[in-house]
Amino acid sequence: KFVESDLTELRNFLLTAGDFDTVFEVRDGDVRRALIEEYMVNKFSSPSSDYLTAEDRLLFYYSGHGADKLGRVGYLQFSKARPENFAGDDVLPVTQFQEWALLNVAKHLVIVLDACASGLAVRAQGDTPPEALLNALSGQGSGFLLTAGTGDQKAWQVQLSNDRGYSVFTRGLLDALREGTSSGSTGF
Repeated sequence: KFVESDLTELRNFLLTAGDFDTVFEVRDGDVRRALIEEYMVNKFSSPSSDYLTAEDRLLFYYSGHGADKLGRVGYLQFSKARPENFAGDDVLPVTQFQEWALLNVAKHLVIVLDACASGLAVRAQGDTPPEALLNALSGQGSGFLLTAGTGDQKAWQVQLSNDRGYSVFTRGLLDALREGTSSGSTGF
């Protein structure tokens, strides 16, 4: 319910105290799997890209609905998603970030998923240990995946009034980032 305010607050932090040069922002009905895929597979994976270089840091942030299929695969559900429909342009399997991490040219990649079932992005398949999945996010630089919980946990929000509130996870992330910049920390 409070995704809009979380997005605005994070964007404002990144462009000021966060010292980011560029923020690509997509909201509501404009969020589609094909659009995210275009950037992650084509624009952010080419060393000669106008978008990203090997010395850059990329932060991908999603806040919104998420669901799981049979407790095995998590999905981000965009504004036009239909319940129990896990195919098409209005949903995105969270495991897709593993593949995109392998293609990304940025020196540092941080993926933040604030949605229910987002923890399934690192759930091992078959005999694959979870560490192998986490290492796939590392590449030559560093990579991190932060989720609002494990695969079977909900993402929580705090409602202050009818039109005001925030995501507990995003608020915690912003508080940690603000504390780091205010303490003079040079760590990302």
